[in-house]
Amino acid sequence: EVYVNRGQVSGSPFSVMIQSGEVFTFEEAFDKKGVLYHLATHGGTSAYANPHSSNRVVASLSSIHGNSAQYGCPTRFVQGPSHDGGYNFTQSEANSWMAVDLKRHLAPSHYCLRSDLYGNH
Repeated sequence: EVYVNRGQVSGSPFSVMIQSGEVFTFEEAFDKKGVLYHLATHGGTSAYANPHSSNRVVASLSSIHGNSAQYGCPTRFVQGPSHDGGYNFTQSEANSWMAVDLKRHLAPSHYCLRSDLYGNH
C-alpha cells in the first residue's frame, strides 16, 4: 500500500507511508514561503543565511564556465534575496547541470530558478 497525504494510492507494489510535516504553499517566485527560505532562516526565526554555506543544503554545478569563480560558484546558486548580481554559468557542453541537494525527502509542486543577467537562458 502507498499513502500520499494519508490517502491510499492503489496498484503500488511497495509499502510506503508519506507523512505530512510542514506544507509550503507556492504563491510567487522567490517569496518567503519556500523550502530554501525556510531552511536558510531556520523556519523564519533568523535572517537569511546562505544554506549551502551553513551546510543545510548542498549546491553543485557540473562545471563552471572558464573554471573561473567569476562565472560560477555553488554558494551563489542558493544565495537568496541578497543576490550580488554575479553569474552562474556551466561550461557550454551537453548534459550540463546545476543541483541542490535539500538533504530531505520532499514532494515539491513548484521550483524557481533565477535566470542569467541578460534573460537569455
